Amino acid sequence: MVKTLVYGIYPRSARLRRSYNRWERGLINIEELSDIIREEKEIYYNHMEESGIHQYTDPLFNWYDILRPVILSMKNVRLGPLTRYLETNTFYRMPEFEGIPEIVKNIGEFQELEENPPLPLYQLDRRSSIFLPSPYTVIKMSSFTDSINQKDILNALIREYIKIAKAYERKEIVLFDSFPYNDNNISYLDPLLENNDVTLVTAGNPGEKNFKGLKNKFATVVLGKEDKNILKFSRNLGAKAVDSHRTKIEGISSKDYEWAGVLTHGDYMDFLPREIADIKVNVLGKAGERQ
Repeated sequence: MVKTLVYGIYPRSARLRRSYNRWERGLINIEELSDIIREEKEIYYNHMEESGIHQYTDPLFNWYDILRPVILSMKNVRLGPLTRYLETNTFYRMPEFEGIPEIVKNIGEFQELEENPPLPLYQLDRRSSIFLPSPYTVIKMSSFTDSINQKDILNALIREYIKIAKAYERKEIVLFDSFPYNDNNISYLDPLLENNDVTLVTAGNPGEKNFKGLKNKFATVVLGKEDKNILKFSRNLGAKAVDSHRTKIEGISSKDYEWAGVLTHGDYMDFLPREIADIKVNVLGKAGERQ
């Protein structure tokens, strides 16, 4: 049996969208919104388990984009201008780094944030995992003052991510990349791999050169196509069997992904209507059962 994974920002229900609208207009307070978010996450967790999904992250209903709550919990970085996310119709606030980032808020407790729904960073339940944008993607989506060495930012983010995992007492982490590595090496992730089971969702078609220097292995590396060379750096390979940008409900043929031990989607599902995302999760779960 192949395992299945659902990760990242999940589409909000109609009820949750209405609640956000009411909160933004001052018709409900932040505590009421937080309670509704928690209730909606319970619905999501039930759906994951009923669909037979083996690993799933917090649905991140209190995240406006994949960077903002983490960034807003740190010092030496602030939110910059609205920026288009890739070639989509969604936008994010570009982080502007002015120094080495460090978490200064209590990410596990209720706390209001500027221009974002409240902490806690996650409301983890049952078998849910931690989701984080990979440090490489944070770098690619941010700007920096001239005096900052980006390698220092990468290393600092790894230190803070290790703190997040310890704070939530979870070893299962999904790192998400929106950008291909090209000639960049990601061996700086090694300290995070040492004591955690990390799934890396990659963009493009990374190769062996991108992983050289790693001493510890990923739990899974999710790829766009089979590359057995990556098994030198990962205990498992994952395949992007579901398209998160198209509403068409695809069939998943086990013959197409015989090389993969994990089936998942190619991007987080927030680009889809909720009802379509729910159906795609069902399809993914059934594909795992058939393998």
